[in-house]
Amino acid sequence: MRKRLSLIPLLGLAFLVVLLLFIPLLRHLGLPSANQKQAVSYDKKTFIKMVAPLAQETTKYYGIRPSLIIAQASLSSNYGQTLLASKYHNLFGVKAEAGDQSVTLNNQVYIMGKWQSQAQKFKRYSSWEKSVYDYLDQLKNGQTLDKEMYTILVSKEGYKRTAQRLQELAFEKDSQYANKLVKIIEENNLTGYDE
Repeated sequence: MRKRLSLIPLLGLAFLVVLLLFIPLLRHLGLPSANQKQAVSYDKKTFIKMVAPLAQETTKYYGIRPSLIIAQASLSSNYGQTLLASKYHNLFGVKAEAGDQSVTLNNQVYIMGKWQSQAQKFKRYSSWEKSVYDYLDQLKNGQTLDKEMYTILVSKEGYKRTAQRLQELAFEKDSQYANKLVKIIEENNLTGYDE
């Protein structure tokens, strides 16, 4: 009888330990993905037409070609169709800092050589315009990914070389990042917005 009584507390303790380890995991299972595709009322071309004037207006103050910002917004948000972009107006996947309005969503992150799902806090914006302004401001102030990113974006190199340098600097985990940006720019004639 004594052995049975000592086994019950041990099993209870083991159950509590397992429960404490899995509660955080279970809490994040119900989170939607930041990149989950949403039904939206616009297509790729319409998205570009909506974002282009914002990019043109804001980039003139920062010295960055609009084509690159439009392409980055298109790639990062799947032309505004991700949950993060369509519902929370975050076109660039900007992470939240303390004090920011935020939303917690699952996101794919590259950890120890492989992609894994992880809960992350993203900034919430009231409009795409605020998202573009904030992203450019963070770039200029060296708060986004790498401090050299702004220097690369304001360089007078062509968009192909700039895209390649961005991949080397901040998007090295996506070996096709530069090619994807260039394809978006060329297929949608985005250099026309640079004039």
